[in-house]
Amino acid sequence: MRKLQSWGGLPIVSVGLFGIALLIPWTARNSVAGTAVPEVELRCKILPPPAQRGLEYWRVELDRSSGEPIGVTMALTGDTVKFRHLPADVYIVCLDGSEERHSCQSVDLVPPADHKDHSFFKKLMPPVFKASRLQHRVSVSRLEVPKAAHDELIQSEEAQMRGDGPAMLEHLNNAVKIWPDYSDALNNLGVYYRLIKNYPLSIQYFTKVTQLQPDFYGGWLNLGSTLLSMSQFRQSLDASLKALALRPDDAMVNSLVACAHYYLRQYDQARFYFEKVMAQDPSFANSPQLYLAHIALAENRDADAEEYYRQFLKLHPNSPQAPHYRELLAGLVSGTITHTANSNNPEDR
Repeated sequence: MRKLQSWGGLPIVSVGLFGIALLIPWTARNSVAGTAVPEVELRCKILPPPAQRGLEYWRVELDRSSGEPIGVTMALTGDTVKFRHLPADVYIVCLDGSEERHSCQSVDLVPPADHKDHSFFKKLMPPVFKASRLQHRVSVSRLEVPKAAHDELIQSEEAQMRGDGPAMLEHLNNAVKIWPDYSDALNNLGVYYRLIKNYPLSIQYFTKVTQLQPDFYGGWLNLGSTLLSMSQFRQSLDASLKALALRPDDAMVNSLVACAHYYLRQYDQARFYFEKVMAQDPSFANSPQLYLAHIALAENRDADAEEYYRQFLKLHPNSPQAPHYRELLAGLVSGTITHTANSNNPEDR
């Protein structure tokens, strides 16, 4: 009888470009196995929202399953944006607009082995603005921003659309020089430094954003995810809970809270939030089914682990790791594979 090491042979904590991956992306796991990973292209068309009043600018961000942003662009309603030369994997696409409209969804970009077309098309429905008690206060804070600073922010977005990173950074810095408390510009600077993997500076910017605007969901979300990437789990949980209070039904922030609990080995809480993620977005990019399976194995609930693996395989049948999980599932069902007593340690290798 074989023993199941490191929760299914999958290292749980991976120190890499993003500091810590929520789970090792399929591309990284597959490269270890020596199997070629195909490149794919994603095209996203921004649909007009209900009762649209003319064209709007939207910020489109593509993230890895770990939460690491790998591409950001600006586009108008009706535009189609392209992300090329992507390793086949599951990604997260986020759409941000005015009045703090924000939505994210998972996209499985793993083609079948015999599929020659590696181009994927996704329609993005912009989030609907919902007025809240915070609307007036946020609007007032932004009305205080001098026109010169706002113009610099607009120019930074235009530079981003052209793919001119140095100009984008220059305009953002100019905006902050004019108005040091410009939360939108500070947040964009935090995103920029996270993209180039300067996490300490990124955290400084996101922290200032949340101090200036405590009800800015994006600031708390960015702060929580960046802290998680640096293995600062307790601090990440504190920030993520602030974002969760603002948007309790958002899969992204529920996943962040779940992962922080998971790495703190608070498995009851982690299970609760991973189950919420599954209800909100079953195909969510960090594969909550695998986390739940690992927790179930650690708690000697093999039947539950088997069901989570089945759900994962149903959602991602073309994953490069699908054969591994099918073999693992078969071994659990037949009793030829068991888990070890110390497999409840997330850092086991």
